[in-house]
Amino acid sequence: MIPRTEWEVVVHDTITELAAGATTVALYGPGHPRAQEAVNELEKHLATLHRSDPELTMVLLGDELFVQGRPFTRTSRQAPALIRRFRRRGLEHVTFKPGVPADQLRLFLIELATTEEIPLKSRSHIQVGKVELAEHDLGGPDGKEGGKGKGRLPSVRDRVTLVQEAFDTY
Repeated sequence: MIPRTEWEVVVHDTITELAAGATTVALYGPGHPRAQEAVNELEKHLATLHRSDPELTMVLLGDELFVQGRPFTRTSRQAPALIRRFRRRGLEHVTFKPGVPADQLRLFLIELATTEEIPLKSRSHIQVGKVELAEHDLGGPDGKEGGKGKGRLPSVRDRVTLVQEAFDTY
């Protein structure tokens, strides 16, 4: 499946630049001209996407990469490479806010490319972290209302349900 709408094409290009930029930084360092080109292209693509969306959110659930709630694993050839980097870094979501500056994109690519066990940092225009599921929408592991107190961890079934609902929507 290939991207069909203009928005999907720009998202695909953004995923491609994130994956290629992180690979370039890992292989050649952040000073390489291709790394700078990736930062420039990311800045351009994000500015285009922010014209229609106040924030751009990427979420990794299992083996699926969602952008703004839409699955992109099968529509973007570079999604698996980005998923591997996200997974290796323990990253489940990233939100890019409007006006993200080049220096924050460059630092994000450096952190995404590193093999060290240093957690990625949120910045003013790039928020990173783990997926948090709303307690009120989810039952306990056996489908009952149990386990809803503070600190309740989402079960694998909770995540599968969210993925299925996303696919049913699109």
